[in-house]
Amino acid sequence: MKIDKELFEAVSNDSGLDAGSIYAIVRTESNGHFRWKGGKIPILFERHWAYRLYKKKHGVKKADRLARKYPKIINPRSGGYGKFSAQYGKLSKAIKLLGKEIAHQSTSFGAFQIMGFNYKVCGFNSAVEMSDAYHQDPQIEQIKGFIEFVKNYRNGKLLKAVEARDWNKVALIYNGKAYRKNSYHTKLEIAYRMYWDS
Repeated sequence: MKIDKELFEAVSNDSGLDAGSIYAIVRTESNGHFRWKGGKIPILFERHWAYRLYKKKHGVKKADRLARKYPKIINPRSGGYGKFSAQYGKLSKAIKLLGKEIAHQSTSFGAFQIMGFNYKVCGFNSAVEMSDAYHQDPQIEQIKGFIEFVKNYRNGKLLKAVEARDWNKVALIYNGKAYRKNSYHTKLEIAYRMYWDS
């Protein structure tokens, strides 16, 4: 990932967030890819979120029935992500099985890899609207969504952690309790230093 300091400093000036912190998060989450070759944005389909969301709407029996038949798409267990190249195929299949909104809410989107079910926090009316906006203007819309997410998520707790550069807390809030398993906190700190050392 080439460090575009003008971009991160412009975002920093507009949002009040530290440029190095923005870089650290985008570097850790997607290595800075706002879009892939061919124009598609980075996504990751999360089958366990598909299970949770579908179960909440349709009940455990229907969710379990689908999970037995399509475990790669809907599953109470996380994992089974597969290659990045397989993600749009999974999303497409999930749309057919679960409906467009649940499928999109079960997917993390863009350079900052924010889950679709956070659409309201990011300033959108639905996960589908969020995905559409991110595809139409990958850089600007993803940055705008990220800024809203950081400022509003968990009543500002993420913002406070980012401002304090408390990478353990940032990783915990952003990636969940298993963040240490993937060394997210360490990666964030290294990326932050990399920005200022470049």
